Amino acid sequence: MNTTNLRDHMYNRAAQVFDPPLTRSDVTTIIDLLLDGLTAGLTGHIRGEDDEEELPRVLLRSFGTFKVVQRKGRTYRVRGKDVEVGDRYTITFSPGAELTRALKDYTDSIVEDEEDGAPE
Repeated sequence: MNTTNLRDHMYNRAAQVFDPPLTRSDVTTIIDLLLDGLTAGLTGHIRGEDDEEELPRVLLRSFGTFKVVQRKGRTYRVRGKDVEVGDRYTITFSPGAELTRALKDYTDSIVEDEEDGAPE
């Protein structure tokens, strides 16, 4: 899925919820605002009142948690030479209960479809 697919999906879903329906431009703006908010939260520009952790995180209940973590530097061997890579920060994602359940239902349906179509 890319941004266009996401925008089209959200536009179609919004048409079922909002009266009058949102325009594609409105949906694109909402997606941009959501991504901007996630970026601001993960870069420390938005902090919750009870955020005591050193590194930022964004918790979206039932969906999951995005968290900034520090990766320790290490030495790699590339074409016979050692290459030092320093410490760096990256983002991890832990899915929430509803997303985990939805993914399990989806994968279970794939397995069932494969079993139904399998030659005996």
